[in-house]
Amino acid sequence: MGKNAEVVKKSLPYPESTVCRVADGKMVTRYNFFVLEVCKAWIDPARRNPHTIHHLGRGAFAVDGETIRLPSKMK
Repeated sequence: MGKNAEVVKKSLPYPESTVCRVADGKMVTRYNFFVLEVCKAWIDPARRNPHTIHHLGRGAFAVDGETIRLPSKMK
């Protein structure tokens, strides 16, 4: 989370949510790559043992070390 991120009240029906801004758009046109900065974040304090998820690209995600593969439209 960015150093200027602040905790906010729940705004979406998920146990965690973030509000981001595009921090650098220089690579969007050429690489379809966005550099985002988290501006605000929220996590349900009642949730025990929250998990993290990371997008690895091309339909692959890692959830606390376990890789999940989903259909991808990437070519």
